[in-house]
Amino acid sequence: MELTHHPDHQERRESQLEMLREMIFRSFPQISYHGTIVAGGDRGSWSAGHTEDADLIRTLKGTCWAQIPADFLARNQGNFVLLTAKAFAAFIPAWLVFALENDFSGAEFIVYTFSPLDLQASGPTRPLSVEMFRALNPPQRRALHLFLQAVMEHDGKSHVRDYAAAAADTVDELISVFESGTI
Repeated sequence: MELTHHPDHQERRESQLEMLREMIFRSFPQISYHGTIVAGGDRGSWSAGHTEDADLIRTLKGTCWAQIPADFLARNQGNFVLLTAKAFAAFIPAWLVFALENDFSGAEFIVYTFSPLDLQASGPTRPLSVEMFRALNPPQRRALHLFLQAVMEHDGKSHVRDYAAAAADTVDELISVFESGTI
């Protein structure tokens, strides 16, 4: 089922997404990142033939998330999962803003990273997702949660909305766990 865009709904949607975009800019500092980019390390023979890794390293090393070109983000929509947790925290806002500014293009990769593998089963959260989440500070975690809620409400594909709802629930649970100090 496709979402209809009544003028009032469209205005509310645009306002909500602009507020979320502003929250992302406030929550994620715009500083150059000089740490390790890819999870396996930025140097080594293991990366031979991994053009995604080389492209990520070449483009992101020493860069601020707000300076990443849109065409790079479009080509690498799901490749943020190759980043270290610290690099994820430094650069995920670029992917979030890109999705917001491009009718949720690539949002499904963020959604699937934080959603359960099976929507019908409530299995454990993926260790990679927890590691990435742990690297975010509380305002960044809330921005991610609100992004997932926006995808749940506004994405044009029903299966992405379903996974976004599950991902938002997972992130909400992670926020509670981290705020309570039990992890």
